[in-house]
Amino acid sequence: MESSRSSPSGSRISKVFPGVPARWVGVVFIVEKGQLGLAIGSKAKNLVKLRTLLKKTVKLVEYDDDEKRFIFNLCKPYKVKDVHLEETTDGFVGKISVEPSDKSKLIGKSGANIDLIRKMAHRHHAVKDIQIL
Repeated sequence: MESSRSSPSGSRISKVFPGVPARWVGVVFIVEKGQLGLAIGSKAKNLVKLRTLLKKTVKLVEYDDDEKRFIFNLCKPYKVKDVHLEETTDGFVGKISVEPSDKSKLIGKSGANIDLIRKMAHRHHAVKDIQIL
């Protein structure tokens, strides 16, 4: 059987997991508000354990009922100046102001990071799109 990591473009991953950006080969855990420290663990033991068990990149994100705060949490560890939400008929459009030195990192290679942020924001809140200013 072919490994899901064998394709450099990641096309097999999109077929196996529809809706997941093809470039992202990892796991995102959304944890309850106030529980991020507990999820990471003392000296990051839980995070390291997850990474070794799953043999994938692991990202932990703190959930928030406030859409702005949740988008801000999704963008960590990059330096976000501000998050604005504009209301549309379909939902909200999030506009992120970020430090110029972190803009390309937030977007990620082939847009992998921003695709993941868009997907998570849409899944947990009525956010239609995310734009970087």
